[in-house]
Amino acid sequence: MTEEEKAVLEAEQAEDSKVEPEAKDDQTPAEGKTEVDEVSKQYEADLQKERDARLKAEKASADLAFKLRKKGREAEAEETDDDDRPITAKEFNEAINRERETITKKVTFAEAENIVSSLSDNVLERKLMLEIYQNRSFPDSLTLREKMEECQLLANKNKIIGERNEALRALKAKDSVESHYASGTQDELRGNAPKLAASTANEMARVGFKFNNTTHRFERKLDNGKILVREKDGSTHLA
Repeated sequence: MTEEEKAVLEAEQAEDSKVEPEAKDDQTPAEGKTEVDEVSKQYEADLQKERDARLKAEKASADLAFKLRKKGREAEAEETDDDDRPITAKEFNEAINRERETITKKVTFAEAENIVSSLSDNVLERKLMLEIYQNRSFPDSLTLREKMEECQLLANKNKIIGERNEALRALKAKDSVESHYASGTQDELRGNAPKLAASTANEMARVGFKFNNTTHRFERKLDNGKILVREKDGSTHLA
């Protein structure tokens, strides 16, 4: 019995005893847990970076404020060393603006906590969003909620960018497959049978397969009236 005859026999037998396989989720519980763990690790790492940056900025601000107070106390001193150099107008304005922004964030912090609670159920994500809020400057035109939404985007930037890049790769791969398929099936689209090896074509003809110009595929009508289809990869199934 040839391969083509075996395929016909197997297809006919399968029709009477077909059993649908159990549906399986694309993601097992273990895979889902691993993904959650990776996200948590990323949140923790980013949270530590934001905290370190905030502490460093707060120290620099405190040092500058001390220097401003010292300058006021020693305004009439005749000599200054490098650590007591005069404060420039730019540094003075930056210190004032930073202090004003810090006060504003302290006043609105409780409200910001309520907003992040409505935006996320993840404790680490909420903590990271609040740290980002304390470390960033935002346009005054944004509402507090809009600021927190931007913080959420920043907290998830790696994940968002990764998903975007993966989607682009998948789309590129899909376009490539479709282009290859289209170029490989021009004969079928024109209604002509695709070219096959002589041995394959002879064997298919011997067991009764014919190319259908309407459906653009090789078919064989079985004794029970059903149609056996042979795909390009050699697999067969009942239509």
